[in-house]
Amino acid sequence: LLEEEHGLLLSDGHVVLEAQRRPTAESPQALLDEASKGGEDFDWYLPPCCAHFRLATADATEECSKLGSRWYEELAVRSEAGCNETSHGWFVHLEDVPGALTACLGMSLSTNGCSKRLGSDVGGSFNGNSNNMVNGSFRSIPGGGGDAIPRWSWPNPDGDRVMWPHGAQHTSSLIYLHGFTCDGTSYMNCHEYFYREEKEGDVADKEDGDDEDATYAPHAGLKVVLPTAPNRAISCFDGEKLRAWYDYLTDHDGKAEDELDNTTLEEIARRVHTLIDEEVARVGARNVFLGGASQGCCAALHVAATYRGPALGGVIGTQGHLLSCTKWPEDWALRRTPLRLFNGLADETMPWGDWVSSTFDPIRDTQCDLKIHTEEGVEHGDDEAEGRWVRRF
Repeated sequence: LLEEEHGLLLSDGHVVLEAQRRPTAESPQALLDEASKGGEDFDWYLPPCCAHFRLATADATEECSKLGSRWYEELAVRSEAGCNETSHGWFVHLEDVPGALTACLGMSLSTNGCSKRLGSDVGGSFNGNSNNMVNGSFRSIPGGGGDAIPRWSWPNPDGDRVMWPHGAQHTSSLIYLHGFTCDGTSYMNCHEYFYREEKEGDVADKEDGDDEDATYAPHAGLKVVLPTAPNRAISCFDGEKLRAWYDYLTDHDGKAEDELDNTTLEEIARRVHTLIDEEVARVGARNVFLGGASQGCCAALHVAATYRGPALGGVIGTQGHLLSCTKWPEDWALRRTPLRLFNGLADETMPWGDWVSSTFDPIRDTQCDLKIHTEEGVEHGDDEAEGRWVRRF
């Protein structure tokens, strides 16, 4: 379609193809995982296109409805993440899932299982380009019980994204911070990072990193919280607004640690401390884990070092370093909180041998439960390596 007369027809941008997303999976978990990978059907060589998906699942409607509002919100989030390769965004159809538009807009609450109806067959929209398309009515969400209909954080781009342990008791939580310029949604289409790996045959026969035949399944009871950093002005980039956990004052292009604005760092520390407290209240401190990648790793280590609550279950950092402004607690070993760090030796953004390794000396000095894994040939932002490292944790 990009060649000859077809290419001329589409090149002016006035014709946009709409790709219908039709689920084929049959179980609720399989539907979520399929939605995450929906973008694999798109590529940059396609003509201008947008994706159209819906939350209703004809083959598993009853089973999905039993899981309630959280399941539908996660399906929406994963479907959006699966549209990241489209040139013209996405549209979502909400009218055939009772209560979805209500929760999405946060416009109605239900009490004792009955909704306070604010409208009738009200037209609304949610899509990637702010166009109008969706019709929906305000009704209670299946599985809502007597509680108020929970307001979704989706599609708010600043909202936290969550992978819930659907159909299982929530027993543990991982809070994982993304890298510079990324967002929480970006992890929703690589959900296998946070799954356990299942391999057929003799695992010993597999080479390290060879996961061609691997399948992945959620950890029973694990909730994964994926916050999104603020869209803030970055001083060293002349005030350009980018998603970042803290503001950079300098850009040494990997030759040395960059200076940062401490006010923005402490702001994020308070925010993540609150998230930790919420999860600790739900499952207990030893069942709460914290981690992050790149800038998210640096922020997560600072959050861990400054957290004044009970000792957590563990901390993971990938492709990052310990900030020079972070004072690592001398009593960390007494907390018995394992710390696992992963870095690539081909990383030029955070070069291990030049200066990154030495930033971890204050942690090494505490003689705590620390394991550092470095890997040849892994560059900064290596998604495949990050996935392996997180699963290893």
